[in-house]
Amino acid sequence: MTSRTVGTGDHVRLADGTVSDAGDLGVQWAMVISLRSAAAESICERGTSFAALADIPTDVAGCSSWSPIAYLSGTTIHESDESYRIGLGLLVWDAEHAALYRLRVLGDSYDVTAGATATFEYEPVP
Repeated sequence: MTSRTVGTGDHVRLADGTVSDAGDLGVQWAMVISLRSAAAESICERGTSFAALADIPTDVAGCSSWSPIAYLSGTTIHESDESYRIGLGLLVWDAEHAALYRLRVLGDSYDVTAGATATFEYEPVP
């Protein structure tokens, strides 16, 4: 299992956890904080109340809708532990759609001077 905090405009390469300005999944914000994929049909929401990463189902057949975006909290000023999306479970394809990961949101934050962050844990689906 890998855990990352990624700031606005940053991306993470899921295979090795590298955080940079390009990768498989990035954090953006406008009116809401979101996770965005570099490729279409890469993110499937699996539910919002997962207590552990291992609890997130990994069967792609159970995903009826794939999107390039997953919305997190609104941009009211808040700390990561105040996020209403804690426990959100996702299946996420890497940018090439070659590897699948399960991802669980641990929190997100918005600070008017520091911007937005998202914290999540993830692991490859065997």
